[in-house]
Amino acid sequence: MLRQGAAFWFVLFIGLLMAGLIIGGGFYIAVNQGAVQLGGPPDMAATLTPSSGQVAAGGEVTYTIGYENKGENPAGSVSMTISLPAGSTIGEIVPSAACTPSGTTVTCRLGTQQPQRSGTVTVTATIDSSAAKGTELQAQATIETATTRDIKKSETVKENNTATAVVTVQ
Repeated sequence: MLRQGAAFWFVLFIGLLMAGLIIGGGFYIAVNQGAVQLGGPPDMAATLTPSSGQVAAGGEVTYTIGYENKGENPAGSVSMTISLPAGSTIGEIVPSAACTPSGTTVTCRLGTQQPQRSGTVTVTATIDSSAAKGTELQAQATIETATTRDIKKSETVKENNTATAVVTVQ
């Protein structure tokens, strides 16, 4: 009787051990493949800095737009929209491959951004030559994210997704 009982417990122990390895191994694979995301949500932040606070009518200003994922998980389908002052003409955009101009707006598709990853986009604009002296021209950068098949956590902190900068015509 003792022998049969020991065999039962041995088989049960081995069965539970194997089940734990299978389930645990599946969890390990799921975490490493992005199906399970541990930690907090992504947190994309935008900054916008002009090359100068003043510009002559018809002059150029270069805007440097910074972005960073300050969160603990990747941010999916990241896009940034840069709205330049009315009457501006868009010049050079870096990186040009990721960004598309249309009128006074530039849209950049930045893809998936890993945690603690940052980057910049620069846009040069020529200010309208008829802009009156003292006019304050505002530019704005807004960054957005979306969940994807691989990115399950959505961004919850959105207060830092928009940045503005003002340039005064001299």
